[in-house]
Amino acid sequence: MARLEIPPGEGGDAVQIWSLQPALGAAVTRLVDAAYNKSILPVRVREAARMRIAQLNDCTVCLAFRADKVRAQGLDESFYGAVGSPDEAALSEQERLAVAYA
Repeated sequence: MARLEIPPGEGGDAVQIWSLQPALGAAVTRLVDAAYNKSILPVRVREAARMRIAQLNDCTVCLAFRADKVRAQGLDESFYGAVGSPDEAALSEQERLAVAYA
């Protein structure tokens, strides 16, 4: 459950959240750019950690988010379903470690 009342509007929840604090939105944009475009982690490892953190925080926006760049690399819903589940055997050792230490 979100801890914020998200105002309705165009662009979805993420756009509306950052419209509440535009300066923070700009900072988040830079963070997302660093994570998705400049990370040294493999995409699957980074996504495994990101999804587990979203699960632990019960962040519905983060849980639902799928970056186009990530989808283009073949990550599907079975990958996301394996994160934090007994089916973690579908994940590599690096991915399991990312989930464990997220």
